[in-house]
Amino acid sequence: MMSAIKKFYQPAPRVVPQEALVTREMSITVEQFDQNLPAIALGMLAVVNSAPGRHKLTGPDGAVRIACTRQPDRYLGSLPIPVLSVEFDFSGFDRKRVDNFMQKFDRAYLKMGA
Repeated sequence: MMSAIKKFYQPAPRVVPQEALVTREMSITVEQFDQNLPAIALGMLAVVNSAPGRHKLTGPDGAVRIACTRQPDRYLGSLPIPVLSVEFDFSGFDRKRVDNFMQKFDRAYLKMGA
């Protein structure tokens, strides 16, 4: 006979990693982004595949595809400011890991002056 505790308190279901899409608008060129990415990803994920503005990073539990799209420059007076739309497509990451990665990514890029 099953006890009342076992009957009503089943183990929590396993959390299945989800897919998430995160976008950022950055004041940086594609070339600057590409040049800085390996140093930024170091310690988080490994860069496995890379082409200008297109990257794939992998780790033990998931992957991130990064796509950069150049947008029209903004101007501060007559000074052009580059605008880059960056899309992060996470696969195999739960929401907490996505948030953690993006916090580290944002901090690392701010330190590099982007």
